[in-house]
Amino acid sequence: MSHYCTAEELEQLSAARESIYAFTGQAFSKEADERLWQAVEDIAAAHTESNSDASGGFARLARYAARCEDAPLTELAVDYAATFLGIGPRHDGAFPYESVYTSDEKLLKQEAFDEMNAVLRSKRIALAIDMVSDEDHVSTELALLARYAHDVRRLLGKGDTDGAWSVESERIGFLLGHAMRWIPDFCADVKRCAKTDFYRAIADIASDFLMLDASIVEGEPQATPSKAGAA
Repeated sequence: MSHYCTAEELEQLSAARESIYAFTGQAFSKEADERLWQAVEDIAAAHTESNSDASGGFARLARYAARCEDAPLTELAVDYAATFLGIGPRHDGAFPYESVYTSDEKLLKQEAFDEMNAVLRSKRIALAIDMVSDEDHVSTELALLARYAHDVRRLLGKGDTDGAWSVESERIGFLLGHAMRWIPDFCADVKRCAKTDFYRAIADIASDFLMLDASIVEGEPQATPSKAGAA
């Protein structure tokens, strides 16, 4: 593959990718817990009053955290159940499975599920990521993107530049062939359905970064993204 950046730039990009994809994958994986809320508070602490009017998902998340005296785990549990599981009176939701968004039937465990199962099992990578749901769940796909980025950084650290670019080629194939096919649309549904700014912010972070990532690897000039604020 042609290299879209230098090895040094690839390391910087991979650090941001690992951090942001791991954080958003964790946030979408299950109801918020103390561990996740601590990560959110760390993000909020990185934002000073001088940028309190900043736009973007991380700024929105920081403003939400600043309004909470204690971890709003009950509020977030209710929102998670209604938004992602369809539990409650809304009769609408953002169902976090690739099959729902890419199959004609809009059902679970369709072709995308089988494809993801093959991807994860081909290199036994399911053993290396924190799978908490089905293979084509959004959290699994984001965790896989984070794992690819981790492996790129590991190989670069060993001086294996060719190996790093080989893994990056696989990552790009997965990014464009799976994640970008549906996660931006899923995130748009999250922003439409969620009642808390917490999940709207997570959706902003995930979709904005995915689109930035795709534009970089497809050759559109962009600034190197920052991993600041991700846990």
